[in-house]
Amino acid sequence: MSQQPDDSPSGYRIKCWLDRSLAVLISLNMLALVLVVLWQIISRYCAIPSTFTDELACLQMTCVALLGGAYTFGQKRHLAIDILYGMATGRLKQGLDILIQTGVFLFAAIVLVYGGSQLTLIVMQSGQISPALGIPVSYLYGLLPLSGLFICGYSLLFLLLPEPTNGTDR
Repeated sequence: MSQQPDDSPSGYRIKCWLDRSLAVLISLNMLALVLVVLWQIISRYCAIPSTFTDELACLQMTCVALLGGAYTFGQKRHLAIDILYGMATGRLKQGLDILIQTGVFLFAAIVLVYGGSQLTLIVMQSGQISPALGIPVSYLYGLLPLSGLFICGYSLLFLLLPEPTNGTDR
C-alpha cells in the first residue's frame, strides 16, 4: 500500500478499503477472543461459573479464521502451488493469472457465497439457537458468504487492476 488513496485509481482505493475493513474486523475479534479466553481462565481459577466463554471463543475463532483467510488472499500471502506460474513468463503468465483468479472467483462465488447463503437460510429457517449464547446459529453461518464476498471482491480487483511493478512477481 505505497500509494495514497487520494492520488490512486478507484480500484486501489477499493482494495485499501477492503484491506482496512477486514483488518479492523479481524483485530477486534482477536482482541475480544483474548479477553474471552482470559476471562475463562480467571473464572476457572476463581471457581466462578462461566457458561458462555467456550462457545463465544469458538465463534470468534471461526470468525477470525474465515475473515483472516479472505484477508490473506487479498494480500497474496495465501498458500499457493505456483511451480508452473513461477516458470511462466509474459503472456503465459498473464493467462495463468487470469485462469487462477477466475477459478478462485468462481469457487468463492459458488461455494462460499451461494452455498454459504443457502446454508445460512436453511439454518435460519430451522430456528436453531446457540445453547450458551442464546443467539441464532445462522449468524455463524453468515460468515461463509461474507468471507466469500471479500474473496470475490479481491479476485475481481486482481483481474481488473494492473499488478504494481515493485520488482516482485507474486
